[in-house]
Amino acid sequence: MGTKRYFWLKLMGDFFDRTEIRLIEKAPHGKELVLLYLKLLCKSLGTDGALVFNGKPYTDEIISLATDTDLETVKSGISLFEQYGLIERRDNTFYMPQIMDLVASETYWAQAKRREREKKVSQELDNVQECPNVSNECQDNVSREDIEKDTEKIKTEKKKKKEENTLQIFERLRPNYPLSDMLSEKLYEWLKYKAERKESYKETGIKSLISQVRKQADQYGDEKVCDLIDECMANGWKGIIWDKLIPNPPTKTELLMKRVSNVDEW
Repeated sequence: MGTKRYFWLKLMGDFFDRTEIRLIEKAPHGKELVLLYLKLLCKSLGTDGALVFNGKPYTDEIISLATDTDLETVKSGISLFEQYGLIERRDNTFYMPQIMDLVASETYWAQAKRREREKKVSQELDNVQECPNVSNECQDNVSREDIEKDTEKIKTEKKKKKEENTLQIFERLRPNYPLSDMLSEKLYEWLKYKAERKESYKETGIKSLISQVRKQADQYGDEKVCDLIDECMANGWKGIIWDKLIPNPPTKTELLMKRVSNVDEW
């Protein structure tokens, strides 16, 4: 039996102040839609952000049943979530792309590159005129001025992020992660080393790197992790070879002999 894993959401204190959450709250059934979003995040914790049940993708009907939410509310909610980049649809499967920011463990989203997401969100935000997929009653809840103001804020934040370099992104993210001063300084050195080699990270990559460094430091200690990063930079390596932290790793010859021995025992 495999080791049981536990997952939990990490919500920042300003979660309900985020522009997209505020816009959703102002829509019809807004409070219920925000609750639906949180439920979907919880459903995707153990599946690397994918909304699946027994290997099968969630449909609108399954989401309605699993979250105890009215089907029409689910449909309008999914549309809004896609509008603001809170959910993605890939190969008929829904994904929660922000789960990496909210879950404490390393997931598929740490490695996945969402090349189209930023472009898609930008295009949809450019077309935002009024609350989508709802009747005129939406305009009673959200004024055009509010939407334009919040939309402009999102665009400004996105433009600012695009202009950031690797080190600036790391400085912005660093307060959100419990790193020791030793690890934090060494990560800064590594990112500077990569930038000098014209191999800069994007924000998702930096988050993944931080998660991996924390994981390895928990297992082997801060000092060994820092020594390994120093070794990788000294040798001009492109990446951090985490396997070198394993004490006395078996050689290729030893692994081959072990396989031969196992065959002989058959």
